Amino acid sequence: MGWDPAPAWLVYLAIPFFHAIALQCLKEVCVDNHGPVNAIRNTAMQTLLGSQDVTDELWTRKSMVLALFASAIMCVATFYVFLFVDASESGSVNNRTPRNCRPEAEPSLRGRLISAHKNHLENFPIFAASVLVALSAQKVDESASVLAWCHLTSRVAYVALYAFDFPNMRTMAYIFSFDAAMLILWRHVTLGY
Repeated sequence: MGWDPAPAWLVYLAIPFFHAIALQCLKEVCVDNHGPVNAIRNTAMQTLLGSQDVTDELWTRKSMVLALFASAIMCVATFYVFLFVDASESGSVNNRTPRNCRPEAEPSLRGRLISAHKNHLENFPIFAASVLVALSAQKVDESASVLAWCHLTSRVAYVALYAFDFPNMRTMAYIFSFDAAMLILWRHVTLGY
């Protein structure tokens, strides 16, 4: 006995509500007090920069570039995971005509992985534009860096939730990642950071 899908009208009414919740959570966690996402960001940056003495501004800029780089790597990594699963399930990889197969139509792990990969490719330009707009500003606000890392962690969660077939939680991860990218852009366009 499983759950019946929600009626479409209910989903369409609920999505703005979930965006409002996500925006409020992102504001409280990433903008106001920098919370646990800041710890993830700082650990990654300390690993890369070591004990170098850098200014807060340079730290923030490098952190945003690292988040953008990691998101670009995720575009490729999700595809390689799909190839591995595809080769494991089918016994080979069709490299002669790889675009002829449409695994996203399958309700299997490989179908979900290629769909997650395609979704990441569709959303990466939005995130990249947000980060580049923030980096082009004279002063980069530290909350933009934390939001970039929130976007990245939400995207990692999105891929995992998509692969293991948790559609409702996946939608929330998508909303958080999209809203984090939009908040970076909004803060730099409207607040002039």
